[in-house]
Amino acid sequence: PKSGTTALFYYIEKHPDYVSSCKKEPHWWAKYTIFDEKDRDIASVLYYIKCFDKTAQKFSNGHHKLLITGDESASTGWRQPPYTHHERSRLPCETPLLINELQPKAKYIFLMRDPVERLYSSYWNFCTSKNVPTDFHKMVLFDFQSWKECLQSSSTKYCLYKAYAENVDNVCKLVGLKHSMYYIFVSIWMQVIPRDRMLFLKSEDLKKDPAGVLRRVYKFLELSPVSDEQLLQ
Repeated sequence: PKSGTTALFYYIEKHPDYVSSCKKEPHWWAKYTIFDEKDRDIASVLYYIKCFDKTAQKFSNGHHKLLITGDESASTGWRQPPYTHHERSRLPCETPLLINELQPKAKYIFLMRDPVERLYSSYWNFCTSKNVPTDFHKMVLFDFQSWKECLQSSSTKYCLYKAYAENVDNVCKLVGLKHSMYYIFVSIWMQVIPRDRMLFLKSEDLKKDPAGVLRRVYKFLELSPVSDEQLLQ
């Protein structure tokens, strides 16, 4: 969170061959996969499928031009294993493997921001009741201490996701230090997804040269090029 995904989505959505889903971030993979009742499981899947009705409708109406759609939920990238380990989860394995099995041709865009800047921005955005620098400092120290204690008896990966499993609904208990540990998250995805289906971008580049970044994104997604005027209008 707080890496610029909303801005990137805003630009991608401008392409005439991109079809938006029901919302920018359905968060289905992160939030809707631990139901413990069969009918709720079915309803959850149907909800997610309906998110892409607009694309399906275009094709059913005889639209033959190449179109793409996507799920822009940033949480899919970093909030995965806790739900597969949750006692009520019906998922048999981690999210990257599941998505790759269901959508073997899907492409993935990772947008990363300076980790310290991202952490501080996240604090101001999500922890509105704790809005002084001293509180931020205390929370970071707490997070560091929790991390060090966990590593004394457990693996890096376990400690990384343990925080999410325990603090899914309490974003201010831990500031989100672990969200900035990009290497660990990316490594998990790279074990499953071929490198040519992954695009890595920096938020700072998007801010400095949005047109240049968008050209890279469109090329990666195999979308037709558009003028800079169209990109930034």
